[in-house]
Amino acid sequence: AYFTQQVFKDAAFPAPDPAFVQIARDHLQMHGLDPKQGSVLPDTGFTLPPLQGSNLDEHFHCIGLRSAQPWISLARDLSSSELPPKPEHFDIQSGWTKYYYRPDGSSYSEHVDYPHHGGKPEEMLVFDVETMPPYHPYAIMACAASKNAWYSWISPWLLGETEEAQHLIPLGEP
Repeated sequence: AYFTQQVFKDAAFPAPDPAFVQIARDHLQMHGLDPKQGSVLPDTGFTLPPLQGSNLDEHFHCIGLRSAQPWISLARDLSSSELPPKPEHFDIQSGWTKYYYRPDGSSYSEHVDYPHHGGKPEEMLVFDVETMPPYHPYAIMACAASKNAWYSWISPWLLGETEEAQHLIPLGEP
């Protein structure tokens, strides 16, 4: 089946206005081009996969929605969630620190390898990073929040624990 017949199923395309056809012919002739000398291409008809909707706009919209999963659902879930209260103070230690909020005032923090909750990496984080461009492009501090906890990360270089400034921020198991 021809491409246009598959994409534009029931669409009717009227013949072009003869005046426009004549303008096109005159233009070709002005440039020394003879339409009769053109080559005829072989039929390249092939069957397209079925449309994922009733038209091309719906087709590509549906494909985009499917491609965006699961991230769009995770982002919607996070955006409709309330973050825990921000910690009253942040610990000054290299690496990640997780801040647990407890409404009874028994909130606490602990050093962690990366943001995780319930034994799994956090699914979604609101994340900000600070750099010092005059020195290097690597992060020196980061702050992250999930619907479960707040996190802070400090580069060992910033705290003088190493001369090596090139530290990447771990976000899960390698």
